[in-house]
Amino acid sequence: MDRRAFEIEARRKNLTDMFLQLVSEDESFKLAQKTVRDSRNTAGPRYLVGSFIYKTLIRNLYKPTLERPKEINYVVDRHVQKHGMVIPDRWKIKGNDWGVPQLCTADRGVVTITTFNSFHFIRDGQSAQRIGSYFNNVPFNLNGIAFDLQSDRIIGKQAINGISEGIFRLSNPEAVKLYVRKNGINNIDEYARDRAESFGLKYVTSE
Repeated sequence: MDRRAFEIEARRKNLTDMFLQLVSEDESFKLAQKTVRDSRNTAGPRYLVGSFIYKTLIRNLYKPTLERPKEINYVVDRHVQKHGMVIPDRWKIKGNDWGVPQLCTADRGVVTITTFNSFHFIRDGQSAQRIGSYFNNVPFNLNGIAFDLQSDRIIGKQAINGISEGIFRLSNPEAVKLYVRKNGINNIDEYARDRAESFGLKYVTSE
């Protein structure tokens, strides 16, 4: 293993250990993990993705006042129809316009379970059905993070480096353009800089 690969692996392990410690007392998260791991609910590769991971880590490393993440989002290979899911007591199930199961927890937030085919770039055949395709099509470096339920570790090189270095960057240009159109953003650099500041991170425009 070369020096750079060794550094990435050390950062990955550090963030994984930190994340697992920070969520060790989170009952909603533990129930969500159990629900998604249940073979009666999902099959194939399973990943926790997005803001629940990076906000948990950023709160600990850079911005203690950052609001606790409410949504817990998963991407899986396959899941059963929402009304066939086995869910914890006092949780409720609903769905959004795309048929994605949303589990309303008893004490906070929502758990969503999305399949790879829910993403247009995979459904339309532009990318393979794997977590790397998801990472390659996110607008910002922090979005490209996942907790792999198969190996119980954090993955996503861009996000691992960004969080470790305290840096917020734009990622895939096409994904950025789509994000700008969808959210009506006039100046992406200004928006990204403000978002980075809200996380206590530095916005860097280029490598």
